[in-house]
Amino acid sequence: MSMMHDYHLHSLFSGDNQTPMEAMCRAALEKGLPEIAFTEHFDVNPNEPMRGQFPLAAWSKELERCRALFAGRLILRAGVELSEPHQSPGEVSALLQSYPFDI
Repeated sequence: MSMMHDYHLHSLFSGDNQTPMEAMCRAALEKGLPEIAFTEHFDVNPNEPMRGQFPLAAWSKELERCRALFAGRLILRAGVELSEPHQSPGEVSALLQSYPFDI
């Protein structure tokens, strides 16, 4: 039997969701998921209203807090969803080098 994972979750750190990470972690546990990934949006397309609005410091702090809170019960992966990365490769590269993303 294979285990289900969800590697495409957006929390309140993305413009399309207002749910806190901790609440999403609790929901994952209730559903029996052993592992999830928070893959917040990082848009570099100049036409995107949320362009460049990824609060990495606050996001990573909350991710680490949740990792400690749910240690031994839920694996949390760090991810980012890149929008149009070819439009600003330097900006994307800087982000990817600034944190040890899993996905």
